[in-house]
Amino acid sequence: MSKAQRAQIDAMLRQPRPTPRNLEECAVLDVTAEVPHVFQAFAGTLDEAGQAIDRAALFLSQHLR
Repeated sequence: MSKAQRAQIDAMLRQPRPTPRNLEECAVLDVTAEVPHVFQAFAGTLDEAGQAIDRAALFLSQHLR
């Protein structure tokens, strides 16, 4: 993924979203082509894996008590 693509995605993720009625309406899935989708195994190796885990943790902390 290019820096420009990453910047565009990051900007989209920072935009305010309407308040969801349920948890399913909150989910945002980031899919990167040609990358194994077992990102958890690559935390500490790939920056994207660590960032994805950070976003997942933020999402959970915002929506679960």
